[in-house]
Amino acid sequence: MPEIQTYGKPDPKIPWKANAFNLHALPDDGAPKLHTLFHHLGPDPQKNIDTIVATTSEMLQGACSLYNRLDEKAKSLCARAACNLPPDFETEKQPQGHICYEETFKRQDKPVVIEEIAQTPYAQTDPNVAKYGLRSYLGFPVFAGNRTIGSLCVLDKKKRTFSAEEIDIIATLAKAVALEEVRLQKDRELEKRLTYEKMLLDISTQALFGEDTGRFLHGCLKIMGQNLNTGSLCIWKYHSKTDTLRNISKWMAMPIPLPKHRLEQIPARTIPGSIERFKQNQVISFPARGSLMDGREKDRLPTKSVKSILMVPLFVENRFYGLIEFQDYQACRKWQDADIDILRTAAQMIAKSIEHKRLEESVTAHTASLSRTNKRLKEEILERTHMIKLLEKKEMDLAKRKREREQSNTGLKILSKKKDNDIFQLEERVLRNVKQLVEPSVRRLKASGLNYTQAKWLGILENNLDDITSPMVQRLSSHFHNLTPTEIKVAGFIKLDKTKKETAELLGLSYRTIEVHRSNIRKKLGIRNRKINLRTHLLSIQ
Repeated sequence: MPEIQTYGKPDPKIPWKANAFNLHALPDDGAPKLHTLFHHLGPDPQKNIDTIVATTSEMLQGACSLYNRLDEKAKSLCARAACNLPPDFETEKQPQGHICYEETFKRQDKPVVIEEIAQTPYAQTDPNVAKYGLRSYLGFPVFAGNRTIGSLCVLDKKKRTFSAEEIDIIATLAKAVALEEVRLQKDRELEKRLTYEKMLLDISTQALFGEDTGRFLHGCLKIMGQNLNTGSLCIWKYHSKTDTLRNISKWMAMPIPLPKHRLEQIPARTIPGSIERFKQNQVISFPARGSLMDGREKDRLPTKSVKSILMVPLFVENRFYGLIEFQDYQACRKWQDADIDILRTAAQMIAKSIEHKRLEESVTAHTASLSRTNKRLKEEILERTHMIKLLEKKEMDLAKRKREREQSNTGLKILSKKKDNDIFQLEERVLRNVKQLVEPSVRRLKASGLNYTQAKWLGILENNLDDITSPMVQRLSSHFHNLTPTEIKVAGFIKLDKTKKETAELLGLSYRTIEVHRSNIRKKLGIRNRKINLRTHLLSIQ
């Protein structure tokens, strides 16, 4: 059983057990007053606390009563509710040395009874004791969960011995204050939650109806700043190529002169920690200016009035995009995990909206590009249609010219063939005349017994005749299926209707040799062993 903390001479007959708040054990006039008090408590926790403190003063008949609460953020002791306090009583002060802090706060679930304050160190450490002539003190801690958050106490200007019933009364009333504190905290949490939900709803609305990305981002920062009661917010976009952060949007609750570099871009190394921490989706928080890791970050701050900083990373299309920076100028701010979760949600909504804005801008640009392309295609189609008509007209002209050329070529072919035939017949006649008329004479002249000079000139004559007739023989050979020169000569005599004997005499060959040549000619012409007249066939080929 916890002991009662007392100063002076406590009455050993006064028992007290922790949490033994039995209203039926109170004096006859105490229980009805508490029942009446609890019956009339309303929905406002703060008003209820004021009522409980006033009831404390009434039931315990002290000079004054008050409910002190420790403000952990400001590190001060605040009188949240009081009754019969002197007008000049200091309601907010440093906690060290005061009875409420040194005794009640530091002692878990124990009442503090001081019958004579003058006999304690608090006569010197607590300035209110001497200033207002305080002599006795009865206090009880107020809990929120397992943590002491304040104390309910009654002070008197006379020496008093507090009874067990009075200790039970203040313990019960302290418990009632604790319940109201819980309600107040729940109300604040609910209000905070509603504020956050409204903030997220406003961000969603901004995403739906915002125009371009710049206005959307500024609107989101304004919504968050006003709902979170933050001094300023800005969005920094990270550029990996230059390893810099560029300020693309900023909102401030109150205008503060900023250096030019704060409005443009800064090296990423000036951000405390590292970009890698942001890429790992880590939130970086500095609840006090002195906790900043890097002196360069302190130099980056716009003014020395910045008390705390929170930075939440942004990821767009699953890639690190940048960060949202929250700055507080009024007081150091320690963000709770629940607050950071809400800010992460807001950052995700902003990131998704950036993705959608990008997509919308891309679709708009693509649509405009398609419109330009369609217009250009229509112009090209019209131009090509015109070109096709011109080409069709040209094709018709070309087809007409082609037919005319074909007709001309047909006539030219006929003329060329006739010319070739005439040339062939002329060559054949020249060759035949040489063979029939010239060569026999040359042979007889050669056999007539010529002298040296005559034989020499006769040889020159033969060579010249060979030079003249050789091309003709080759052409005739090609025309007559590669016949040999001798066979061509024989074929020529056959076409002239010369007999074998006449041909042998003209060519200076034997009769048998002429027969062999005639047989070879029939073979090469493909009429061997066929009843076809050789002379008639040769004439038909020509």
